[in-house]
Amino acid sequence: MPAAVHDACITGNREALSGAILNLISNALQHSGPDARVCVDVRIAHNRFELRVRDNGPGVAAEYRDRIFEPFFTSRPDGTGLGLAVVRSVARAHGGDVTLEKPDGTGACFLLSLPLQAADSRQRDTASGHQTSQEVAA
Repeated sequence: MPAAVHDACITGNREALSGAILNLISNALQHSGPDARVCVDVRIAHNRFELRVRDNGPGVAAEYRDRIFEPFFTSRPDGTGLGLAVVRSVARAHGGDVTLEKPDGTGACFLLSLPLQAADSRQRDTASGHQTSQEVAA
């Protein structure tokens, strides 16, 4: 039975994970233009926390799709090319990943997937006084 989003916990560095999520949202806003519409969807599936950031921009050009997670790769004259590389590094450091999902129509959709912390592990952390998990709120 899938866990409810409000009951889900992930373990990790709060600042790093928050920065990764904010980076995905910021990228979506930057690449969508003045009429930007960005949607963030959260769900629990296959014992993983999944966060999707979708936008209504032009999407990722086919010739860039294999390189967008490389450090210093950018399609913007004022970009550093570090944003998505950092997001991927943070995700992988937490046992997860970030991917560009196959576009269907306009825009781009990035999926950040992280493993859930086991319930018995949360109980041990609470009993020992360690704060290693963060509540995930929708």
